[in-house]
Amino acid sequence: MSDGVGMGSAVRSLAVVLALIFAACQNAPSSDRVPVAGDMESSVATRHWNVLVLVPDTFRGDRISVNGYERKTTPYIDAIAGDGINFRNAVTVAPRTWQSFSSILTGLYPPGHGVRYIFGGKIPGAVPMIAPYLREAGYATAAFDPINFLSGMTEQGAFDVYFTPGKSKKPGETLDEAVMRELEKFVLEKREQPFLAFVRMSGAHWPYTDTSFLPEDHDCADYPHTFNKGTYGTKLGKGGLQIRNEAAFRKMIWSPDENERTRQHRIAHYDSEVHRTDEMIGALVEKMRQSGLLEDTIIVITSDHGESFGGHGYMQHGPRVDESVMHVPLILWLPEGHEDRRPGTIVDAQVRVIDVFPTLMDAIGLPPPPGADGSSLLAHSDGPSFPASRVAYGETGRSFMGIDPERHLAGVEGKHRMVRTDRWKMVYIPDLAGGQRRLFDLVADPGEKKDVADEHPGIVTELFLEMQKVDGSGLDGGADQPLSPSQIERLRQLGYVQ
Repeated sequence: MSDGVGMGSAVRSLAVVLALIFAACQNAPSSDRVPVAGDMESSVATRHWNVLVLVPDTFRGDRISVNGYERKTTPYIDAIAGDGINFRNAVTVAPRTWQSFSSILTGLYPPGHGVRYIFGGKIPGAVPMIAPYLREAGYATAAFDPINFLSGMTEQGAFDVYFTPGKSKKPGETLDEAVMRELEKFVLEKREQPFLAFVRMSGAHWPYTDTSFLPEDHDCADYPHTFNKGTYGTKLGKGGLQIRNEAAFRKMIWSPDENERTRQHRIAHYDSEVHRTDEMIGALVEKMRQSGLLEDTIIVITSDHGESFGGHGYMQHGPRVDESVMHVPLILWLPEGHEDRRPGTIVDAQVRVIDVFPTLMDAIGLPPPPGADGSSLLAHSDGPSFPASRVAYGETGRSFMGIDPERHLAGVEGKHRMVRTDRWKMVYIPDLAGGQRRLFDLVADPGEKKDVADEHPGIVTELFLEMQKVDGSGLDGGADQPLSPSQIERLRQLGYVQ
């Protein structure tokens, strides 16, 4: 961890940072938080902090410019990070929206909350979740989403209000613009109680249509845009997402007919989507500053997963757990007057999206959610430093046997899994022979090009055991362990055994 000294005094206070990017302004003073011990109701801090969680879809952690990306994709997010805490080694739980959002909302890994696929059912009502938890503490809660994903993955009434644009979208508006317009109305509304606004944005999700990073004299007609055309070839049926058109799915994910020139053009469009999302976030934060609301609001910015551009043999996200899809941004901004505010801090130790819920509870003075896999990331004013790095677990989304070249078993049993530390990453690929275990040294080999499992068998075993602590379902654990009758029947139905 470093304390961000090299970033200069321009990132030491939000007033100065936003002056560099928005307009010169001073923050009003605010009183300190005084946590109160006891039950949920009495544990609310005397200072009722609002909570704003912004989760743009498909944001790679290495594509925000404050994390070193060469393009200045995120000047507004950079400003918030520069005046807050930037956890630049954050890891998601899955390269799919449904699983990842369920984990952000609950602080649990997918095996804990039970949502293992996109459209894979709702978070069970008995599972502690951020919105009901804060409602008990007196918060007004609202979910904002370009489509109905958040309402689809939570029990009815988990949030007080669910907003999706629908017919309220104005002519010429994008879905994200409509979401941010309604979000602005909600946060600026005069109310006695504090609020939780949980926001999913389309972000940089495919298709990539923005053009911010294309030169003014650039002619898109000179480039093929097949990457923005077509469908996934899937349908939602009994048992979840199913293949309807295998050729369409292969073309979208597995068979990108793309040279390097076209790939770089795709990336420029993707980066432009990141930049446009950043502008919308910046505009919202500036209006909150102007209204005085910012001085009472805690902000988290993260993402559900990243995006692949062919580096591991596929496009977009879902079937693998490589860094391009598992590394996400995580930024925490605490207002002036918050006792744990650490402006300009950079944390290099590994953290997880499952840590968001416990961290927010800690920041507003409430008990941690019971049974959470995550834990608070705060370094309190009376503590020596930020928490040490913690082990991260992740798993893939749905992928289809016969199309995915490395999917050897169906269902949850066939999922790729990973366990990651600051240095090491073990990837487990279930198959009929007991599973493949690959190991990557992320310090020496950040692109995950060389499997060093044979050189470090002890580390592989240790990380495999860590993985089994989180999820041992369907894992053989060794080549000599026989398949269960249900696994054999599943393979027979798929034509793999007689």
